[in-house]
Amino acid sequence: MKEQAVTAQELARLHAAWELAPESRSFAPLADAYHRAGRHEEAIELLQSGTTRHPDYLSALVLLADCYQALQRTEEATAIYARVLSQDQENIRALEHQASQSIQQGALGNAAALVEKLRQIDPWDANIRRLSAQLQQMSTPQASA
Repeated sequence: MKEQAVTAQELARLHAAWELAPESRSFAPLADAYHRAGRHEEAIELLQSGTTRHPDYLSALVLLADCYQALQRTEEATAIYARVLSQDQENIRALEHQASQSIQQGALGNAAALVEKLRQIDPWDANIRRLSAQLQQMSTPQASA
């Protein structure tokens, strides 16, 4: 994820909202702002705590996995995405991650099945089209020179 500008005012507002109700789901918008600002470790800490209290909050779990992925902590990201998919088999972010991992590992049959599932969910998604093109490129035999 490309880091985005997050103002100090936005962070202060979100932090204040979270402090008013730390047991609520208000941790997620603050963690998202941290993530967008490139403060992934802070986001992870907040998300780990928040998802312990709200284990079925799938958006927060996806954000946690995204933070792990941003730090190239792929095994942790994969485990969280799998947890998301156990509750929502059509979660696009988690399926995209699995498809991308399958492509990187050369498991092209599995990747093809995942990309097809993604296409059925959202055929116009740019990330899905990118994965499809990447898979097609890897599946096409290279011409001999």
